[in-house]
Amino acid sequence: MKKILGIVAGVCLGLITQAQNLDDLTDCNEEKFIGKNSETYTPPPYTPKRDAWKKWRRGRNYRLTHTLQKDRLASAGTTIITAEDIALAPARNLLDLLELYVPGAYWINSEEGKLIGMRGWMAPRNLRYQVFVDGVNVNQQSHSGAINELENWDMDDIAQIEVIRGAAAARYGAGAVSGVILITTKVAVAGKKTQVGGNYVSGYNNYGGNFTHTVANDDLTFTFFGSWQRTLGATVNTFATNPRGLFNPEIGYIGQSFPFFSDFSRPSFTLLGDYDGEPQMKLAAELNILNKWKVKARYTSAGTVLNGVGMQSLQQVGLVIDSVTTDVNGFPVYNYSREFTGFVNLKAFRTRQMMASLSREWHHLDSTTNRGYFIKALASWNTQDFQSRSDSTYTYGVDVPEFLRSRFGNLDDPLYKRYNFGETTLNAQVTGTYILPIGQIALGADYTRKNITTGWNDLPTEIRLGDGGVLIHSENSTIFGLPSQYGGISDNLYAFGFVGNGWVSDRWDFFGELNLSPVKWFNLTASTRVTTHSFSKPAWNHRLSLSFPINHAHLLQFNGQIANRLATEEQLHEIFSYNRLAPPEKSMSYEARYLFTPNDQWRFGVTVYQNRSEISNLNRPLAENFITVGQMQYSGIEAEVSFKTRQLLVRANYTHLVPGLVDYYNRNYQDSLQVESMFFKNTPNEMAKLLFRYRFFNQRAAIQANVRAMWNYEFARDDTDIIIKGLFDVWEFLATSADELQDIRNFRNTFEEQNPYSLDARLDISASLKISDNITVSAYVLNLLATNKARRYTFDDGLQANELRAADANLGVNVLTDFFYSYQRLQFIEEPTVFGARVKLTF
Repeated sequence: MKKILGIVAGVCLGLITQAQNLDDLTDCNEEKFIGKNSETYTPPPYTPKRDAWKKWRRGRNYRLTHTLQKDRLASAGTTIITAEDIALAPARNLLDLLELYVPGAYWINSEEGKLIGMRGWMAPRNLRYQVFVDGVNVNQQSHSGAINELENWDMDDIAQIEVIRGAAAARYGAGAVSGVILITTKVAVAGKKTQVGGNYVSGYNNYGGNFTHTVANDDLTFTFFGSWQRTLGATVNTFATNPRGLFNPEIGYIGQSFPFFSDFSRPSFTLLGDYDGEPQMKLAAELNILNKWKVKARYTSAGTVLNGVGMQSLQQVGLVIDSVTTDVNGFPVYNYSREFTGFVNLKAFRTRQMMASLSREWHHLDSTTNRGYFIKALASWNTQDFQSRSDSTYTYGVDVPEFLRSRFGNLDDPLYKRYNFGETTLNAQVTGTYILPIGQIALGADYTRKNITTGWNDLPTEIRLGDGGVLIHSENSTIFGLPSQYGGISDNLYAFGFVGNGWVSDRWDFFGELNLSPVKWFNLTASTRVTTHSFSKPAWNHRLSLSFPINHAHLLQFNGQIANRLATEEQLHEIFSYNRLAPPEKSMSYEARYLFTPNDQWRFGVTVYQNRSEISNLNRPLAENFITVGQMQYSGIEAEVSFKTRQLLVRANYTHLVPGLVDYYNRNYQDSLQVESMFFKNTPNEMAKLLFRYRFFNQRAAIQANVRAMWNYEFARDDTDIIIKGLFDVWEFLATSADELQDIRNFRNTFEEQNPYSLDARLDISASLKISDNITVSAYVLNLLATNKARRYTFDDGLQANELRAADANLGVNVLTDFFYSYQRLQFIEEPTVFGARVKLTF
């Protein structure tokens, strides 16, 4: 009972206390509650979190400019090849990619390696094209120009390739005259991923694989790529002429239709085979710290047989005494027979490269004033090793010393190495850009130190470079004083030929740019760049661009450029040995572009251009100056159209080149006519390309077809159809016997049956399937259909393609003799139809 009364009493007291508290709260005001007078409180305004720089930076690039230009203004005249394009491409290497995707681009074989043609320009070496990998110039400046990265079979590490058609020297420096190739490699995106890939290409007997590992988080990303490729090469039909036949000039397919006593009766080179069986390798690593500091390292090795129209070589390794007799005076007479090794591809080259770079960007933008800055800095180290063997081997008799005979059996003997050197580059560049509400102003500097030296692991006395391999170490070189027919260097022209262990050169570039957009429908960009070099006169490069983005659909653009090319490092050194500075080779170009993009699916573009270029060459025969021997002018038009949806992509383009006049100055024969006909006669005047790609199975499968056609080889046909007919008529007239006349007619019939330089049209197909998130397979057929036996012509340097002109006699031309070699320009290989397959596993 007492417990019950206690509970009731407690409940009552609680209710009374609660009621009192409610009365107090009812009477309480704000001042009593907090004990002081209240103040007005205004919360801060809401500001969304955003990065003003990222917003402004989006949709801009510095592909053509030092400042950041809107993508639309920098899109005309450029081609972007994506990782998807590469994965689906029926391509063996980067050269095939250019021919597949870039309007007007193509390549042919030559004795110096593969040569790029773009906008009507092709020369014996790729000296007017510049190749960059992640911002680092990988050109070989000593001799070959653009040669690295072009023939690597594995391109799985490439994220994007940007190809600038035409001059861009104000942006990328002297030498960027005919085109620029910008390679961007893949980097880690998110999380951790490992990929393993493999490939096989029939016909060329190519197989290999690669490995990729990436790690990414908020503070750090890391990427590693490794690749290994072996290519045995393809045996193909190779057509050539031999003007120095034993009895008469010879013509036909190498190793098939030449007489048994001809050098050309030996088998032809294997196509795209590895250098001495050494596989291609590629190793690359990239580290990105806090999305600010980027550290990259890369190693590549590539080499191949020079696939012009040469035969394999028989290396003589010695003489065997078959018998001994005596002459009338009783002295012994030795009867020898020659011993040879098996067939070898002596004409080949190898290039190896290592590079490392460190880069950083700083930026700031005030969103309220639209003023700010960004700074780019890049430091890089790049070293290259280059070796190119000559295909000239000669048999020899008893008059050759015994010590020299033994050297002919060694494929690595310096006698066979026409070019053998190393090139190391240190580079530092910085660009600062100030951002204004109506534009940008950029200033920058670029310093490069070149060290031309001996090749990797070579003896100092083995260095050899210069046009024709005439620059060597000293009299201690093992090839000095030997006759040229044995691969040696004569001792009678060495006023400039000794370079010791090499040399060092310094190059400074200073540049500036003004980019103004005072109104939405107008943009002006003016760029200038001056290049100074230890051995060259200054080169000034300028670019002026006026753009009129009339509205979202229409863009009109006018560009004018002055671009210069310096002579190669070896040429500059030769000239400097005479205490002279070489002048640069100057080019001028003008462009008018119209771009129409009515919506996100359709895109139309037309570009009209005109180029005028000096033609410079070493002064002969002592190479004491770099002189302008003439100039050439040509123009053209490029038309492009593309249609794109989520599933379908169609691109088509057409290019038409209009060669102009080649004006040669009154120089001697060796200075001018040696380069007279090489340019236009290797170029098709018209070209068309079509790409069709369709995706299905919810974007997991794709098929692609590439069609390209080249025709109207106007200048080449002038040689083969007009000039050569006059040659054959004269040749037949000079025949001294019925047998000789019949040989000439057989030669003529063989030549004319080839129908040279007609339409070259090809169809390639490819397909890919993503079987699962972990497995992707793809396959392609190259040259599925082709006209004219899928011929790939060989570069003709024009040495023996002189027209019959009275003025030639004043230049020291033997009209009849030089004219007789015109038929040499008909040289080609017939590329096979091949099947390629790739597989990629992702973990």
